[in-house]
Amino acid sequence: TDCSDISLNDPASALRTFARRAKSLIRRTGIDQQRLVGGAASVAGRVDPDTGRLIGAAPLGWEGQMVGVAFERSLGIPFTCEGRAAALLEVERSLGPAAGCKDILLVNVGLRYGSALMVDGNLLRGANNGACVLNNFRPTPSKTLDGLASGFAILRQLAKLHHEVPSDADPGNFLRQYIEQERPHDKATAAVFRKCGAALGRTIDKLEPVLAPQLVILAGFVARHSEYVAGVRSKLRHGSVEIQVSRFTTAQSAVHMALNRHLFSEALDIDRLMAA
Repeated sequence: TDCSDISLNDPASALRTFARRAKSLIRRTGIDQQRLVGGAASVAGRVDPDTGRLIGAAPLGWEGQMVGVAFERSLGIPFTCEGRAAALLEVERSLGPAAGCKDILLVNVGLRYGSALMVDGNLLRGANNGACVLNNFRPTPSKTLDGLASGFAILRQLAKLHHEVPSDADPGNFLRQYIEQERPHDKATAAVFRKCGAALGRTIDKLEPVLAPQLVILAGFVARHSEYVAGVRSKLRHGSVEIQVSRFTTAQSAVHMALNRHLFSEALDIDRLMAA
């Protein structure tokens, strides 16, 4: 169900509204809510696996929110929550070209950056869940990767070509639609995407000897632009790491996470379902 009309400025209010939409969706299916196994949320930022607290979500303005707990309380069913990049990496490892790989770097490119790193089959969290946070990585002394290669960086470059975001438009929706209407003969626009992709490519090239991934997966709507991907590949000097573009959406990663963590899990509470 489309929730793009919900304001995200007040996270507590937004979560209550999301929960009401979820309840309405459940009612429309005719499923007894007490017989639901569980749910999952994929959210921008990183989620502390011990507390469920959202961290690294300052751009969203949801720092410290307990997203999974909020849904669990509102809906009365078990709920799990994970950062979007980690959730995408989970589904790619199970169902995508990364199946069988143990060392994977996933970079999610939307308006801002998200990233997740798996080493020896384990998702790296690091101190304060800050492992492999690429958005603040500085390819140059004065510029972060977020400032050079994110969706916002692309929008700033497009504005110089007189493709500004209308004042009443959502920047993410504007850029997503712009990409979907990709114009292959627009050389100036193609150059913008290629330049921003090249900034990410240079970063991957620098980090590859340290992180040693078998595979790098580019996810998110920006990474579906062919020129952006071409820019990334153009800066990989040795060609020692394979680049793949994710075919999964955020919604699909949440579905996969819900199935894995609730249904295909030793924690499945059959007694609760039988008692419903």
